[in-house]
This record gives sequence, C-alpha cells and structure tokens, in this order.
Amino acid sequence: MKRTVLFLFSFLYLSLAFSQVAYEQRLEIELKDGFKSEYILPLGENGFLMRSVSEKKEHLEKEWRYEFFDADLHSRGIQNLKLNKKYLIRDSYTLGAINYSLFLHKKTGDYTLLQLNTKSKKQYLIYGKLGRKHMVKDMKVMGDYVFLNVKARKNAYIQVVDLQEEEAKFIPVKIAGVTQKNIRIERLQLIEESKEVFVFIQAQLNRKTAESWLLKLNERGEKKALINLSKSSGRMLKGASASKTEQGKLIITGTYAQRYGSESEGLFIASYEEEEESYIRFYKFDELDHFFNYLSPKKQAKREKKRQRKASKGKELKSLYRIASHEIRELEDGYLFLGEAYYPTYRTECQTITTTGMDGTTMTTTMTVEEFDGYQYTHAVLAKFDFSGNLSWDRTFKMWPSSKPFKVTCFINVDESDEESINMVFASNHEIISKSILYENGFELRDKQREQIVTAYDGDKTKRSHSRLDYWYDNYYLAFGTQKIKNKVAPEVQRKRRVFFISKVAY
Repeated sequence: MKRTVLFLFSFLYLSLAFSQVAYEQRLEIELKDGFKSEYILPLGENGFLMRSVSEKKEHLEKEWRYEFFDADLHSRGIQNLKLNKKYLIRDSYTLGAINYSLFLHKKTGDYTLLQLNTKSKKQYLIYGKLGRKHMVKDMKVMGDYVFLNVKARKNAYIQVVDLQEEEAKFIPVKIAGVTQKNIRIERLQLIEESKEVFVFIQAQLNRKTAESWLLKLNERGEKKALINLSKSSGRMLKGASASKTEQGKLIITGTYAQRYGSESEGLFIASYEEEEESYIRFYKFDELDHFFNYLSPKKQAKREKKRQRKASKGKELKSLYRIASHEIRELEDGYLFLGEAYYPTYRTECQTITTTGMDGTTMTTTMTVEEFDGYQYTHAVLAKFDFSGNLSWDRTFKMWPSSKPFKVTCFINVDESDEESINMVFASNHEIISKSILYENGFELRDKQREQIVTAYDGDKTKRSHSRLDYWYDNYYLAFGTQKIKNKVAPEVQRKRRVFFISKVAY
C-alpha cells in the first residue's frame, strides 16, 4: 500500500485581518489496497483512527481495520477485528483516547461492541443481543455506560450497556394513551454538566397530529423526569437540542410543525425552569428577514411572485424544510441558534427478477426501485434571541458538502473562544469556507472567504472530490476524503491517481 506524507507549511490566508487557514501536512493513501470505506475518527491530541473494511470475505468473515495515526500523520500501528460478514457497523463514538464501535448482525440482532483504547493499544469486546430486525439509530457514551437508541417494528426503547459489569438493560419508552408502535425516539443528547441523557420523543396521536416529549435519564440510565414539550402549543417540535444555562434554566431550540410529518415550518425557542415551561416562541421561516438569501435572485423573485399569488387568494405560502440543530449557545445578552438545512436524495436502480413456470419456462422481469442515497445539505441559518425568546436578527448562508451522510449530522465547526463573534469553518464543494459574524448585530466580518482544498504536487488537477472537515484539537482540523487527480507535469507521480487523503489544517 503506497503512502505519501507531505509537509506543506504553505500558509494560505483566508483573511489578512482576522484569521488564516494553513495546510501543514497531507497524507495520501493509495486506494485499491484490499480495503474500502475509509473513514476518519478524530481522537483529539491523541491523533486519529482510520477505519476501513476488507473488500473480500474469507470463510464468511470480513476484516475491520483500525489504523492509529499520531498528530503528525504518522502510522503507529494497526488493530484488526474479524466478524461474520453479516455484521454491519451501526455507529461509532469517541471519548478521549477510546473509540467505541457498534457492529450489529443484520438478521439475528446480535451485536458486538468494540472498545478500542488507542493509548494501551488494547481492544475489549462486549457481546449482546437485540431483537430480530431491530435497528440501532444512535449511540452515546457517558462514563461507564453506553446508550443505544433502538428502533423495532412495533416499539422503540433505550438499551443501556454497563461497560464494567458487561451487562445490559433496556428502558421502554412509554407515553400514556399512545400505543408503542406510534412512539419514535428522535434523538439522544448528552448534557455533560449535569451528567444527564436527554431522550427526545415523538408520539403520534393520529394521522395529523403528534406530541413531542423529553425523557431525562441520569448517567446510569435511571429515569428522572418526563416532560410534555407540546403541552401549551399543541405543535410538534423537531430536531430539538437542549442546553443548560449558568442559572440552571433549560433552553430548547429546533424546528416545529403544525401537523405530523418530516418537514418543519419554522424555528422555536423554549425555556424551562424546574421542568415547567417559562415561555415558548415560534418563528416561521417566512418571517425571518434573511432565510431565503441562499437562493439566487432569480429564484427569490420567482418565490415572491408565488407568495403574492397565494396572498391575493387569501392563502399562505408555506415553506417546509428539514433542519439539523446545533446546541444553542448562551451569550451575554441572549442565545444563538445554528441549524443546517438538508433534504433526502434517492437513486433509481434496476432489478431483474427471473421466475420459473410450472412447464419449466422462465420469465425475466425488470423493474426500477428507488434507493435512499443520503442527505444533501444546502444552507445554514443563524439566529439570535434575547433572554425572553424574542428574535434579534437572523442570517442565512449557502453550504454544499460533497459527501451525503446516511445519518443526520452537522458539518459546520464552531470556534467558541471569541466573545464578540461566532467563527465558523466548513467544507463546501471542493473548498474550505470560513465565516465570522458579530453577536451584537449579525454583521458578517468576512463574506465568502474560501480556499481550495490543496493537493500534493504542482500540476495536480482535481477531477472529482468527496471531502469533509472535522474539528480535531486546539486550532487544528482534519480534512479528509477521496480525490481523483490528474497530473501531466510532475514526473514523480502517476498521471492519474485516486487517493484517500488526510490533511492537517490549522485555523
């Protein structure tokens, strides 16, 4: 397997006045080495892991490879794990120098939980069992406990795995008056300050309406409280995220919908004290000053004409979106919300079915089916609220990650060290973009500052790239992904190469 580490140290300034992005090192790994599906798992200043899986199956087994790299992008060893080919990776979680990976058998419901200590280079395996055809949607780790968000055909529950005792218990999620099959766990969130696990729940009442609930667990998975978030408004809250203030208040933000469904009509912010609602405010996307600025002027004009036509008939134009919410940030004079808009994509595949009749004749039928192809992210919305939940200002900007995740995630990295502005950096298309926006009035200090993701050699021309940018440690980020590159100039490199790259980026 051919590998190249380059020390770039060619500082590429995104802004002379405020900040810079510097590509310090780049590691190129030649693909087609017998492994595929490379993915990077940052471990802070401990380095990072590169996970991949063997392309070929030996004796009905697949080999999962975890390679350790230090902060200088040097390989420090490999750990392998062999599992039955029907085991699929369902989720991964990193806590300090330890990575937790959950593998689930797609038929039996058996699972293997890998606990990989990158300092001692030791691995521990815990085995367990869920029901047949049960799906793990999310995994979180707090202390000595692993929390699994499990979806079955007729119910949803939380499974808690005790890492010390290697025992598991399940926590059923029940809402009075709602059947189990109509309850869905939307998200797990860790509240580190109070050592709590928040479980956001959707309970469908009928075809058109649903309620949103919050189940609070302690670090051992014991129930603390169950709160009806829809009690006062009757609206369904979606993509919710919670934060605790210094005064002990619970602030919840996200999006909302009037009717049961997967898309939202606007933003909400709510405040709770002692599990009692202090206020809840709702803002339609159409009420935001700048929400549609991500659209081209032509599309904005077309949308405005459509809105006016509906208004002339006494109707309202509803704008529906899906938003992935970041945790809200408490400021000196209010709260800051950041959300990323996305939509599901599908690909069409042809399937050929051959059947044999009673007389021995065969008949071939070709049919097309739609397969889910990941979520495409389009833009982000930033909004500031005062302590009473009133909207102070909002901003919207484009984003277009080249990778489409199969699980809802957040791509924007936020630097929270600045007391006057929010500083954001993210990968969009083949570029790294940074933005800095003042808390006071939403003024954008840097507009559309961007830089191409650099390659290794002079003369490189990127023909295809799929990349993402994740926070690493201190002021460093990891840019990684696949690139198809042509080079007709440099004699030391092939004219065409397809590589998995990892770049150490300082911001």
